[in-house]
Amino acid sequence: MSSYRRLHSPAASGKPLRRRPAFMVWRLLGLAGVLALLAAPSPALAQTGASPSDPQPVPQQNPVRVHHPSQDERFVNGAMAGGLFEIRSSKLALEKAQRGDVKQVAQMLIKDHTRSERELEQIVGKQMPDLRLPASLPMKEKSQVQELRNTSSSDFDAAFITMQMKAHQAAIDIFSEAAKNASQPELKAFARKTLRVLETHLQRIQKLA
Repeated sequence: MSSYRRLHSPAASGKPLRRRPAFMVWRLLGLAGVLALLAAPSPALAQTGASPSDPQPVPQQNPVRVHHPSQDERFVNGAMAGGLFEIRSSKLALEKAQRGDVKQVAQMLIKDHTRSERELEQIVGKQMPDLRLPASLPMKEKSQVQELRNTSSSDFDAAFITMQMKAHQAAIDIFSEAAKNASQPELKAFARKTLRVLETHLQRIQKLA
């Protein structure tokens, strides 16, 4: 058997020996090293004893803090929105109302509610400086103003009177609550004083019906 190998070996046959190029050897060594690194567990997994298939812990998130407005804040926002509605709708009445007494009431509403809005802004600026006052009408009041705008001139007076009666009745409820339970003394005094004005408004509006 050994003599057969010698006879059939490349050296015995006179053929030169073929050697693998050096770069092929280094390539094989590098591939073997990469495979060894992939097979080894990562340090983090080795320390925790977890396998790659184990579920990873989810980092905890800080809970979202929801601001709940106080009773005073709710009153201020409601009073400001109601005042803006009275002013916007009354200005519209000066343009579209057919009756002179309706326009007179509209002028009274604009004057009184503009004064009340400014007074309330001053109180909030001193007592509640972090509170952002509404700069525009809420969707409900905005749709009501748009409804008046779309009302024909012949039907406007009746629609305006009905809407103002409902708005002042709601405002009286809001101001009555604040006049009793507002925590800020200046806010409570403002609610009491303005409540008498709102009651006068309602009486004037009811006489128009």
